Amino acid sequence: MRFLHTPLTSTKAITIYLLCLFQPAISLATENALIITNAWIQEAPPNTKIMAGYMSLTNNSNEPVTIRSITSQSFGKIEPHRTLHKDGIAKMVSLKKLTVPEQGSITFKPGSYHLMMFSPEKPLLSGDTVTVSFQLDNHPAINQRFLVRREPAIAEKKDHHH
Repeated sequence: MRFLHTPLTSTKAITIYLLCLFQPAISLATENALIITNAWIQEAPPNTKIMAGYMSLTNNSNEPVTIRSITSQSFGKIEPHRTLHKDGIAKMVSLKKLTVPEQGSITFKPGSYHLMMFSPEKPLLSGDTVTVSFQLDNHPAINQRFLVRREPAIAEKKDHHH
């Protein structure tokens, strides 16, 4: 078997060097700036019209990431909310958009940030999954699976003693 040997020209060598040099930056640019983990929905009675969703948002980029809308075919409407506590009174506030700071994170949990998920298309039971789409400013949309699970209510957790 004969091999054809072609000399490596300086132009080819520079091109290969530059491709190798910038390859990590290219692959990082295609990754999501916003990472969603621990996504779950609190199981609710079958006839409920509103459910609550929780997750952790982590922004690994060096710029803020803004979520401009959240949708799902499984719900009529989804809104991010935050529960604020002042003078012993809790007040729920709807957030028109949500910005995760650069290299920052936001944890959605009961009594804090949460998703209000209105008009479920069907009863959702523990073990079901729902796809939720996050539309971002200046980044591709993210589709995230949420697991429906049964969690004890906050009051039950506080009253539970071993």
